[in-house]
Amino acid sequence: MTSTYTPDPNLLLSSPAATNADLVFGAVAEGGAAAEATLQAQLPALRVGVRVAPLETASLACRLPGLRVSAMASYDSNVQRPTVGSAATAWQVADQLRAAVADHPMQQAVALPSPLSNTWSNAQRSHAPAGVPLQAAQRQHRANAMRWQEALGLRGRAATARWQEGDRSKRQLRAGRWQEALGLRGRAATARWQECDHSKRQVRAGRWQEAHGLRAVRSSGMGKGLPTFLPRLSRWQEAIAPSAGRSTWGVVTPPIDPCYLPDPDLVFWDTTQGPNLVFICDRHSDGPAAVVVVPTRRIYMVLNEVALRRVDGDLAIVCPSLQLSADVDSWTWGWSASVPASEMAKLEPGSSGEMVQLVATVNGQDFSLVLESMSRDRQFGSSRLSIGGRGLSAVWDAPYAAERSFGASTMRTAQQLALQALEINGVPSSWGITWAPEDWSVPAGAWSFQGTPIGAITRIAEAAGAYVQSSPASEQLLVLPRYPVAPWAWGSVTPDFELPAALATREAIEWSDKAVYNRVFVSGESAGGVLAQITRTGTAGDQVAAMITDALCTDVIAGRQRGMPVLADVGRQAMVSLRLPVLPETGIIVPGKFVRYVDGGTTRLGLTRSVAVESGRPSVWQTIGVQTYE
Repeated sequence: MTSTYTPDPNLLLSSPAATNADLVFGAVAEGGAAAEATLQAQLPALRVGVRVAPLETASLACRLPGLRVSAMASYDSNVQRPTVGSAATAWQVADQLRAAVADHPMQQAVALPSPLSNTWSNAQRSHAPAGVPLQAAQRQHRANAMRWQEALGLRGRAATARWQEGDRSKRQLRAGRWQEALGLRGRAATARWQECDHSKRQVRAGRWQEAHGLRAVRSSGMGKGLPTFLPRLSRWQEAIAPSAGRSTWGVVTPPIDPCYLPDPDLVFWDTTQGPNLVFICDRHSDGPAAVVVVPTRRIYMVLNEVALRRVDGDLAIVCPSLQLSADVDSWTWGWSASVPASEMAKLEPGSSGEMVQLVATVNGQDFSLVLESMSRDRQFGSSRLSIGGRGLSAVWDAPYAAERSFGASTMRTAQQLALQALEINGVPSSWGITWAPEDWSVPAGAWSFQGTPIGAITRIAEAAGAYVQSSPASEQLLVLPRYPVAPWAWGSVTPDFELPAALATREAIEWSDKAVYNRVFVSGESAGGVLAQITRTGTAGDQVAAMITDALCTDVIAGRQRGMPVLADVGRQAMVSLRLPVLPETGIIVPGKFVRYVDGGTTRLGLTRSVAVESGRPSVWQTIGVQTYE
């Protein structure tokens, strides 16, 4: 198409030139432009007939033809604008921009439908950038305001426009430094000018916009496993069919008893019984056989059973999960459980507000519990109760037992003082104490204590180098020595349990180093107190620990037992954590038991210090902590 008009890049603006380079398109100048109109009309000649009479008053009435007007108006949209740049061509093909244009309240311009004063012609593709105020931009999905963008290098100076015609959008534009962002929580930017959607419905401006689809990733401890070959050593294997013919049985050599291996070294068991020599069999073993030995098997099968019921009324409670825990520094069991909210009526206290007592059964072993806390958690489609508390021995602690004064009015033994703490107004209670440490006498007036009954018993046990535990199901307190046998004499201890590494589903070891002491002084107080010096046998006693002062140190027996934990808890130690099933032969392994853990060629012997039971149908696991020495 041949153009009859040459495009002129000069812009003619009707308003005076601005002091900056900002061009405002689509705005109306203040005051508006004056409109001029010219009207030309031709009326027919007026004809009048007059008769003159002297001194007469005349009136004239006439009917004129209608006024007809023929008008023609023209509108010129061209305005004068100062020249701000010259373009090599009126239009060019723009490259796609990755970011939004500079900080404009509106962008995403489209072709303006307003007429222009010039015609259009086929333009030639040009590589030279255009320096015009407007160029054909690509439609963006959303409007964003950025301070910077990835621009193309322009040879000419780019014009900056303050206003431009925005995209017809149903959503309010947002101002952000980044383009195509996810849902913004910040306040949306407000634009002074914006072409709104022609809609009969009210447009709502919200703080959210259409989000991108996200994929939620779930992690699980279990998944589809890959086939893994685990080599094992076994005394038997799959046999093959014997070949045809005659075979001869070989001679089976019986195993040699290690007791009869020639050994020139003489091992003496005891040299204090006279000139007679007592020999023992050196079997190169790791100590005496354990009371309970769990063999190594490929599969350990356990039929788990967990139940929870209320004592008064014998009400069964649905209990999908249950946790129990105990350690040497806690005198009672702690527990927590999760039950459906429909079981709330079975767990509420009675009308008189008495204590709610429960019994939990884990693989045949009962635990007497006290309900002390309960909370509800409701979500869509589910409602659960989280309950918890302590063991039955909590009745000897606040808030069930009041604080009072305890003391030795007459000479009593340490065990008698502990039993006296369980008396109610001088009357013995149904509870008893199993006392394991060596007992000693306490003179009158040597000891006093202010607190709860369980606090007094714990204080007496501490003076004996012991700790307090509670029987899981009976009304019995256990006072056990923290170290029944000194660690340097553990080689002759008969373990309560021997566990293979194949039984543990998880093993964790934490090493620690502590100061080494071989002597400690324990002193009593004025009323019958003694000063005891405890030194480890076979050492020089040159590493002295800080002196201990205890009012109940009224005998050498008490001083020796009080100083034993100080000399035993020294050197390099390893705390071994084992996650085990609750087997019928082991049950739940409580603190204070000797455990021998065999892991191939490595054998560890130690004392259990903690146990935690986790029950989640259908599995039941116990995690024990074993204190060992390197």
